[in-house]
Amino acid sequence: MAYNFKKYLKDLYDWDSVLVTPKYQDDYASDDSKVRFLSAWPRFGNAGFMPALTKYSAEADVVIFHAPFFGAVEPLLWQLSFSKKKPKVLVYYHHDAVIDKGLKKYIFKFYNRFVYPYLFKKADRILCSSVDFAKNSSLTPIYNQFTDKFREVRFGVDNKKFFPILDQSVLNLFCEKYHLPSDKPLISFVGGMDISHYFKGVPVLLRAVKLLRDRGVELGKLMLVGRGPLAKDYLKLAEELGIDDVVTILSKLEDQELNIMYNVSSVNILPSWDTKGEVFGLVSVEAMATRTPVITSNIAGVRTVAEDGVSGYLFEPGNERDLADKIEKIISNKNLAEQMGEAAYQRMQANFTWEKSVESLKKVIDELL
Repeated sequence: MAYNFKKYLKDLYDWDSVLVTPKYQDDYASDDSKVRFLSAWPRFGNAGFMPALTKYSAEADVVIFHAPFFGAVEPLLWQLSFSKKKPKVLVYYHHDAVIDKGLKKYIFKFYNRFVYPYLFKKADRILCSSVDFAKNSSLTPIYNQFTDKFREVRFGVDNKKFFPILDQSVLNLFCEKYHLPSDKPLISFVGGMDISHYFKGVPVLLRAVKLLRDRGVELGKLMLVGRGPLAKDYLKLAEELGIDDVVTILSKLEDQELNIMYNVSSVNILPSWDTKGEVFGLVSVEAMATRTPVITSNIAGVRTVAEDGVSGYLFEPGNERDLADKIEKIISNKNLAEQMGEAAYQRMQANFTWEKSVESLKKVIDELL
């Protein structure tokens, strides 16, 4: 997301910006002269302590800080607290940092209770993907305290990467490659399958597919797109439910094949149940860009993506029967599916392109300069 902010601010408004990020691999290099890979030590996961960050933030008029970002928040707060030259700071809050075991559990609790509230106090603006999420989640106390600082800047999708494909032969080749029936409904899910994505709700989706089969609803395949150790658990559950013959796991696809996968889908499902991890639903917007109707959980933030009953459906989080009912409505009615797909496409184009996202971001920056 940060890279797209940088790219589109330059393309649309000719604003120069520098992206600062940890250097994850010693031999990694970028051909973009405006990306700075800083050494980080100690490292922990995707984070790492980066005191050199202040070299770049001190030269900036505006800093857009993507939170949570352990190892970068500390030098930024030092600068905001003690430096004479302080840039304007926008904190884009993506999601909570949550883990329920080990030492990280206590580290995250400390940061969530003390460090990030102090950052919000120092920030000039707090950005979020939807005000609905800010009002109805663990971020709510911060929103209530600093309401005047909050601005909505939605996530964007590159409609050059995700778009409707009219060439049926392309879709047929994809189905042949992955052994998918092209004449039966295909249901898709896209998301991480590691323990940090525990909230994705795949078991609920599998049980909903079981209900559909018990009802005699015609199904082609349920495509679970992603990778991680939980994939084995999902396959085991599918086998226990007696639906393993209609469940296939596709390892993470590159954008080109991911776009094709959305295009062959009759409906795309986002069954997440926890707002601590799921705050928006970018994969739903990607699917909408291909004229594919979506079904998402009715949770804060996620429910702002599609219009219930227009471009897709919302279902009660964790309720496999409600999810099965909504899936059946779409895959059993071709006209309804086409109408919803077109409505989804129009909604995406009007609200969720990178151009729209960066336009909102620029308005916030203009308030401060």
